[in-house]
Amino acid sequence: MIFKRKIYSKMLEWKQQSNGKTALLIKGARRVGKSTIVNITLYNRKPLIIFDEVQVQPLARQAIKHLVADGRYELD
Repeated sequence: MIFKRKIYSKMLEWKQQSNGKTALLIKGARRVGKSTIVNITLYNRKPLIIFDEVQVQPLARQAIKHLVADGRYELD
């Protein structure tokens, strides 16, 4: 059972406003459902990159900035 999260509507708003130009960072306490809220139905030819536990790798945020700036990836 997946409970409706308060952040879901904010995620939809970000998706519409960002138009693939920015990444979305979801942060919060451990074990509150951050990873669960980003699981969606995946479709062919629609790549999705999810970085989980980015605090473990110090250069992860920097790498994500480069992916956004690159422009070859559609960030939804």
